[in-house]
Amino acid sequence: MDVAGFLAEFPPFQDLAIDQLARIASATQVEFFPAGTTILERSGEPAAYLYVVRKGAVEILDEGRLVDLIGEGETFGELSLVSGQGPVASVRAAEDTLCYLIPRALAEELLQSAGGTRFLASVARRRLDSRFSTTEMPDLLARVGAQVRRPLVTASPDATVAPGRVVDDRAARVLAPHPDR
Repeated sequence: MDVAGFLAEFPPFQDLAIDQLARIASATQVEFFPAGTTILERSGEPAAYLYVVRKGAVEILDEGRLVDLIGEGETFGELSLVSGQGPVASVRAAEDTLCYLIPRALAEELLQSAGGTRFLASVARRRLDSRFSTTEMPDLLARVGAQVRRPLVTASPDATVAPGRVVDDRAARVLAPHPDR
């Protein structure tokens, strides 16, 4: 899938005009971050790009404490980018990760639009909520879908899964539908 096609599936890009999306896509850089790489450092230099996770995942860390896990199609660096201040949390590649890097000028233009402002408000609200939740213990009363951060991988009830074998590199667990349901 091309850059523009990928971005068009996720906020804040999904409502952009085709020409604006093409302009952003043509200026977008691609960068690979090996697992464990610190991408943005808390109180470090302000973000120079709006980062979009293309493949992989990154951890948002507040003084070493995991507060969020950002996956495919999600962004980071936006709050630092628009404020011109150093990041309020560190960002580290949780696994080998490929990111799209959108240059500051285009990202600022995007984020200053009405849709961009709504997107920034939702990001700020999510990050604020995650700072006050206990990430070590998931909310047991939350809907399962709110806890799932990756696409679900299923197998038929009669499938054989060998212990220790990775069925799908994106899956921590594989679910088998109950035969009576």
